[in-house]
Amino acid sequence: MQNIILLHGALGSVSELAPLHQFLQQHFTVHSLNFPGHGGNTTDQPFSLAVLANHVLEFMDDKKISQAHLFGYSMGGFVSIYLAAHHPERILTVTTLGTKFYWDEATARAAKPDPEMIEQKIPAFAQKLATIHHASNWKPLLEKTSAFLLMLGDENPLGDNRYTDLPVPCLFLIGDRDKVASLDETISFYRRQPKAALAVIPFMGHALEKADPRTLSDYIRSFAIQ
Repeated sequence: MQNIILLHGALGSVSELAPLHQFLQQHFTVHSLNFPGHGGNTTDQPFSLAVLANHVLEFMDDKKISQAHLFGYSMGGFVSIYLAAHHPERILTVTTLGTKFYWDEATARAAKPDPEMIEQKIPAFAQKLATIHHASNWKPLLEKTSAFLLMLGDENPLGDNRYTDLPVPCLFLIGDRDKVASLDETISFYRRQPKAALAVIPFMGHALEKADPRTLSDYIRSFAIQ
């Protein structure tokens, strides 16, 4: 069976991908990994698309995976697209879900997480982050994520037609009720990619844990295995 690597979103971990992993393993050899700083991993490096993408390439080299399909949720979709553009010889297809393609300074500042505010006003979420990423790691993770989002706001790396005509077939999935990644920005990016396909999933918001893993698996499988 062909390899597929599942990439989680910002502040997520491999655990959020477990339901999808279960459905996909009937059709692929499925792999997933925690990005640096996530899921208990520590890192001194600031986050960037290049750093996160290199982490995936190192994982592939370690597992002796010469080529793989990619599924990227939210931030994981960003990384998947970067790999498709810069290392197309390693990537068979890309499927993204809920990836935000448009960033500016105001959007980035509104999205960046504030550890102190979360701890004071959303203690249950703070406890969840501490459980997923370790009690001593979750605040540094949020600080690095905030810096990464501000960098996206300054550079908007997927904007300004910098990623046009990706050499790898891509499927862009978006929930019709997603309030983080908009349908308009997804369509705009999709139209710049002659090898791409687009699917809008009804009654779905942004949160991966509320998505139907069987539906996602069907989309990924039908696109990747042709």
